[in-house]
Amino acid sequence: MNIVTHLMYWFNVYKAKNLPIFSDGIFKENNQDYNISNIIDPNFHIDLEKYDHEGRLYLSIVLLLTYGFSFACLITTIVHVSFFHGRDLWHLSKSFV
Repeated sequence: MNIVTHLMYWFNVYKAKNLPIFSDGIFKENNQDYNISNIIDPNFHIDLEKYDHEGRLYLSIVLLLTYGFSFACLITTIVHVSFFHGRDLWHLSKSFV
């Protein structure tokens, strides 16, 4: 992940050079903190007009890659279990019914 992080920073993927490499914050394009409460209504729904006014939100490259690799690992685990142990799980679930 270290090499991918540096490559993404070098090529300015997702405007990485404007943001810190490692942070758990949410930022605007110019490295200012993004205030989520400005775009959320009292029912915790996104107000699209306010979102358009505030602009896109950005994550640091490390946090972005962490989320991406975590979701990829979760999906590959589910696919692996279904491919290699799916038949056994199916038979076990049938025996419980």
